[in-house]
Amino acid sequence: MGWRNPPRNPLSHALGGVRFTGNEVQRGFQATETVVIQASLAILAAPREGGNATLIFMMQMAAIFAIFYFLLIRPQRKEQERHRKMVAELRKGDEVVTNGGIIGTVVHVQEDRLTIKTAENTRLVVERARVARVTSGQEPGSKAGN
Repeated sequence: MGWRNPPRNPLSHALGGVRFTGNEVQRGFQATETVVIQASLAILAAPREGGNATLIFMMQMAAIFAIFYFLLIRPQRKEQERHRKMVAELRKGDEVVTNGGIIGTVVHVQEDRLTIKTAENTRLVVERARVARVTSGQEPGSKAGN
């Protein structure tokens, strides 16, 4: 059975009653799609004012890295080196403060541990790396907390 009134093509109404077959409409969409893609590629490939964006981006990343290095990384490395040197120079009789806030005097030194005396009969064994600062034997003008 055939259609008495065939369905209307929406494009035929918009174009003044001209009827298009499915193949003609498909080719029209493909041509339009190709033109849009080519136009957008042309816009993206067009030269811009202000220099090469890649070079500017790389310079910005280098500047950010330099800022991070001088404000964060370098001071932290200096502090780590200062702490490493302080821990290596610990000896019997030094008064120390641990990271936990315990204050005591070093009575025995081992390679990776210290025995500190905190009261008359109280002795604690702590790791060398857990010593926050040395409070005795410092030169005048040196900072105790840093």
